[in-house]
Amino acid sequence: MNKVPLLSNRFKKVGWVLLIVAILFRIADSVLDIDSEIFTFNVLSIVSATGLEEGSWFTVHQEDISYTLFSCLFIGGGLLIMFSKERAEDEFIQSLRMNALMWSILVHFVLLMIAFLGVYGVPFLGVVFYNTYTVLVIFILRFYYLLYKNGVLSSEK
Repeated sequence: MNKVPLLSNRFKKVGWVLLIVAILFRIADSVLDIDSEIFTFNVLSIVSATGLEEGSWFTVHQEDISYTLFSCLFIGGGLLIMFSKERAEDEFIQSLRMNALMWSILVHFVLLMIAFLGVYGVPFLGVVFYNTYTVLVIFILRFYYLLYKNGVLSSEK
């Protein structure tokens, strides 16, 4: 079996830190209702529009980047976790990794199909925003569940 090129195991720790910081930031932003002016900056946008107006290309304007910050931290952390080697990376762990990837893609698209069939209007945008993260979340949950179920996690310690 061809081995997939993966990052060093050290990147996994960085990924967990970024993922936890992103989740804590999102919770704090939601619960504490952090003032959006703290995260309002002039940003370069490739294309931007308000409402149904025609979009403008390559403009600089003020924008609240709190969701952008959360997304970048979450996706960056999730990718580092997803693509970092285990301490003892072998063909068995590669097969668990492939299984988790297949499951995460399947769940992602099943949830998206359910949303297409049953969620309409503005709530659909919320579903699509959060469905962006399902591949990462399901992969991480499934992969670590398979490692735990097969005794790989307990033998590493």
